[in-house]
Amino acid sequence: QQVLVNLLTNAADASDAEATVTIRAAAEDDDRVRLEVLDEGEGIDPEHAERVFDPFFTTKDVGRGTGLGLSLIHSIVSEHGGTIALAPREPRGTRVTVHLPALADTRTEEARA
Repeated sequence: QQVLVNLLTNAADASDAEATVTIRAAAEDDDRVRLEVLDEGEGIDPEHAERVFDPFFTTKDVGRGTGLGLSLIHSIVSEHGGTIALAPREPRGTRVTVHLPALADTRTEEARA
């Protein structure tokens, strides 16, 4: 939940009021799920790409961010056995892709009924 909240906050902050933020989720063939958040913001400068998950790194103006959002997301995703990657979109924007292990359906037959 925290991962999605932080990703959507970052996407909204990066995008104009008229821009679209898209969320996609899908089951993968390898028992993993993929979550994507796509924004239409400025995108990430290649010079910053290596540092986006570093604690306290931010490109936001002073007072607009702590630089902890992506670092926290990276930690949460890693703790759950997943991966996260950022990539530029054309003509502008960013695609954030999170892969997480799928949970087995542990409900009993009675609970499903």
